[in-house]
Amino acid sequence: MRQIPSQASWCARRPLWACRIRKVSTVPGMAPDYQLKVMTTCYPYCITFQGNVESPKYIIRLLYQPEYESDVGHYHGCTSYLGFLERSYFCDTCNKGFDHDDFRNHPCEGRRCKACKQTECGTKPHEPTLHCSACNRHFYSQNCLALHRGKNICMTLVRCGNCCKQFQPDPQQLHRCYFGKCSNCKEYVDLREHKCYIQPIPEQEDSPKRKTKAKIKKHLKINPEASVYEEPSIFVYADYEAMISEDGTHLPICVCAQTSENNTSYTFYGDDCSKQFLEFLTNLTEDQYKEPREVICIFHNLKGYDSIFIQHQLVIEGRKFDVMIPNGTKMISLEAGKITFKDSMAFLPMTLSAFTDTFGLTELKKGFFPHKFHTQENRSYVGPLPEVSYYDPEECRVRKKEEFEVWYREEAAKQHPFDLKEELLAYCHSDVALLKAGCHKFIQEFKSIAGFNPMEKCVTIAAACNRYWRRKHLPLDLIAIEPSSGWRGARMNHSKASLEWLMWQEYNTGSRIQHARNGGEYRIPVGPTSYFVDGYDAQTRTVYEFHGCLYHGCRTCYTNRKQIPFCSNGLTVKALRQQTSQKIQKLRGKGNRVVEIWGCEWEKEKKETTAITEFLKDLDIVPPLNPREGFYGGRTGAACLYHKVNEEEREEIRYIDVTSEYPYVNKYGTYPVGHPDIYLEPENQDPRSYFGLMTVDITPPADLYNPVLPYRHKIGNSYKLTFPLCRKCVEIETQKEHMLERDYHCPHSDEERMLRGTWCTPEIHKAIEKGYRLVRIHEVWDFPQRRKGLFQPYVDTWLKIKQESGGYPNWVRTDAQKEKYIHCYEEKEGIRLDPTKIVKNPGRKATAKLMLNSFWGKFGQQNNKSKTKQCTQPYELLDLLDDPLFTVTDIRILNSEVIEVSYKRDKEDPYKGSNTNIFIAAFTTCLARLKLYESLEKLGDRVLYYDTDSVLYTWKPGQTEIELGDYLGDMTNELDNGDFIVEFISAGAKNYGYQTKNGKVVCKVKGFSLNVRGAKQLNYDIIRQNILDEVLHPLDEQRKTLVVNPTHFVRNPTLKKIKTETQTKSYQLVFDKRVLDHSHGFKSYPYGYSRLDAQDLENMDLLLL
Repeated sequence: MRQIPSQASWCARRPLWACRIRKVSTVPGMAPDYQLKVMTTCYPYCITFQGNVESPKYIIRLLYQPEYESDVGHYHGCTSYLGFLERSYFCDTCNKGFDHDDFRNHPCEGRRCKACKQTECGTKPHEPTLHCSACNRHFYSQNCLALHRGKNICMTLVRCGNCCKQFQPDPQQLHRCYFGKCSNCKEYVDLREHKCYIQPIPEQEDSPKRKTKAKIKKHLKINPEASVYEEPSIFVYADYEAMISEDGTHLPICVCAQTSENNTSYTFYGDDCSKQFLEFLTNLTEDQYKEPREVICIFHNLKGYDSIFIQHQLVIEGRKFDVMIPNGTKMISLEAGKITFKDSMAFLPMTLSAFTDTFGLTELKKGFFPHKFHTQENRSYVGPLPEVSYYDPEECRVRKKEEFEVWYREEAAKQHPFDLKEELLAYCHSDVALLKAGCHKFIQEFKSIAGFNPMEKCVTIAAACNRYWRRKHLPLDLIAIEPSSGWRGARMNHSKASLEWLMWQEYNTGSRIQHARNGGEYRIPVGPTSYFVDGYDAQTRTVYEFHGCLYHGCRTCYTNRKQIPFCSNGLTVKALRQQTSQKIQKLRGKGNRVVEIWGCEWEKEKKETTAITEFLKDLDIVPPLNPREGFYGGRTGAACLYHKVNEEEREEIRYIDVTSEYPYVNKYGTYPVGHPDIYLEPENQDPRSYFGLMTVDITPPADLYNPVLPYRHKIGNSYKLTFPLCRKCVEIETQKEHMLERDYHCPHSDEERMLRGTWCTPEIHKAIEKGYRLVRIHEVWDFPQRRKGLFQPYVDTWLKIKQESGGYPNWVRTDAQKEKYIHCYEEKEGIRLDPTKIVKNPGRKATAKLMLNSFWGKFGQQNNKSKTKQCTQPYELLDLLDDPLFTVTDIRILNSEVIEVSYKRDKEDPYKGSNTNIFIAAFTTCLARLKLYESLEKLGDRVLYYDTDSVLYTWKPGQTEIELGDYLGDMTNELDNGDFIVEFISAGAKNYGYQTKNGKVVCKVKGFSLNVRGAKQLNYDIIRQNILDEVLHPLDEQRKTLVVNPTHFVRNPTLKKIKTETQTKSYQLVFDKRVLDHSHGFKSYPYGYSRLDAQDLENMDLLLL
């Protein structure tokens, strides 16, 4: 014990640079009876560090003097915080000083004993040890025990001896171990076994809320015609305009707005426009009767631009953002009190100028403004029309630039004086009017079908789709959600770390240990119940238990014993530890020898023991199936870098596309429903016996030009989706820097070629059909239930609206043709179109199209997203940093009063959604890839390029053609009638271009804006030449094309500012998903395509001699 005071005095003598919090925090670990506290000597004199000791005997108090000028900062010992704070009392639970009256009345729970719940209990030892047989709880002393009996605490708070849960007895509902209320379906169930489902949303949730009688009477006195229903949220549509300072910083100068109540335009102009605007919004949070209401403020591109100005002003005013939904450094929504800011682009992913055509708003149009001219010097400018360069037409697309040039000539001809402020306000108000009109049209069309306002209830179009589906089309108890203890349940969970330890024990002892991957977990009956154990040696009756720190309540890792992880079914980490100890005692009581280890101890042993490290290097462990690893994206890439048609052979390049691929899959695909049955190393190795997800070892064939199975592999700094035929080839060849160094010829054995991964069963079945050989099924998540047409009602609803709103096709002219069109559509799709509604309605059609294409993605949403918290007290930050259930991803010091912290839930205990299902998402993309593969399979090596739902391929007279059609899932021609491609180029995925017979040139490069300025630096001709040079005339280093963008927006999330800076990007040929056969032109092959036989390998060896 002598070490403790000496360690404390050492810390007090050390400067800040030598003694950080992490060093100070080691003090309590030296003796669990001691708790260390550190208080800052600066206002507001708060605790900056507190050791997590549940019931300390002693408290070591330090004062920390921060660094100032030449003083680097120090820790000082403190005998009493009372004297330092000049207070009469100090509460060690809420860490605040109080005077006499304040302390007597302060409501802190820390004044009450945690056992007997009384304030007069007195000093307590480290752990309560006295047992009460009546309530099965432990107490600190005889006085503590007597107090809890005298105050009837014994009758109102008990602990279950079986499940270790502490609860208040309820005569109406007797305690049942592990039972509780499901947070999703609200039923009282066994939380370990409960299998829950996505729940429908009652329509009354979106119905107008009726006011209370008191409110109705109050409002009727003021206005006899007042409604008896609560006022709905008021919408505000707004737009920022900013000046550009000399260093490129955007300084907000103007906000224009309109509300949903009327068409009045509001203008907030000046350097304090943000302050004016927030005051305006705050005033709107009360209606005419002084009743509170929600204000929803809509900006277009809030996340990319306007939100930075809002956040900056909120920080200045010291107002916290109550809820934020981060997307990287951007935010698609944030709340401040009763005000919610949302991004219309999250619902309508298009430019504001596109609203005009999309919603048929012919009377409204986005104008032009010389943003580069809008500086502090020109703020009050009145004079001739600014020069063309100030409008930066190079930033526009070609068509928009042409439109600008016409407009500019007309304006210049008028010779009217140009008033910058007046033009700015007119431009801004025009944008707001267009924004409001487009959003109103979208809301109107959506609400007429769905029955609710999407921008009021949701923050994205995907969430709106999901909400509508749950209201109107969700089948009851069919689509599963992940249980709180995970898909595997609470009883039979294992990890890769536990398998490592068990195999190490097996290696050391020479015994055969039965475990999850070796015969399954062994079950030992103990009285009326039974336990599954991680490992069991039947010969020696030895039980092996690997305690995952989270699942078993490790004292070292989870020092806050009151924490309740999501996976614990409502139990604290303390109760989890008690359960674990109880289980071990019972197993030993049955005569078993028990060997146990904690997860953190095993990690430490691995780092410190060389023998373990060497053992694990050669260990082939199949990790537990993670369903998210079976969720792959679309198939995208090039099979050929360059191709020019042979005119003499009448060759053509065709470009086809699947009509509404994902809606087609949603309507006609077969999906897994219900909860999966999980099998580890199943005896039945027939893949046709299962439907769901499987982790398998599978060997691809050596000669399949278009492989079936996707495979994630790290190439450079990121994981890419490849379709290889050999695992070893893709690992070795992708390490070679230059694409011409790579070889697709495969010298590897079947074992080296073998892929191990998790895939949906339909894709595995297709792979086997194409020559893949299944080696071993390691784990299966099989769904006894499946449903075809699961989302047909949803798709049919919006498909009908989309089809009717598009009007009749061009070939339909007579009544007979109209009837034929309606009949054929019903015959093909099972949808009867209403002839009275077949009228062109751009807004309605756009809404329906969004609802069809944005539906399925919500099921695959990653629920464990980052959250953001603003801390005004040091302990708030330290609590997050010290909490093992959270991982801090970023810390931003906004000012001297506020720190902004981004954090995520720990990956072992993530948030679990109530409206997501990873299996639906995985099957959607799987079935979509198989739909595309139907065409790839027919075309073989004639394929040039593919991208999720489209294919470019060569065709000559007499060769197989892909049949085209007009219905869902049919292939359609992406080119104009009679036209075809004569030259094609591609430098990789999402990077291609072509020229057609009729002279049309198309060039698309992901990550590069090919506006007028961009297209001068990077275009079809430049990319074409780059490809030809790299393949035909390679250099030691790849050629690069620099693309300069002088108007790149850079957001500073710490300073809450946005600047315009010059950005220079480097473009080069990146082709690493397949291997180029440069010796025979521009064609490529999958990794491991050509298998070398024994003679080939011998010849290669001779060449190397």
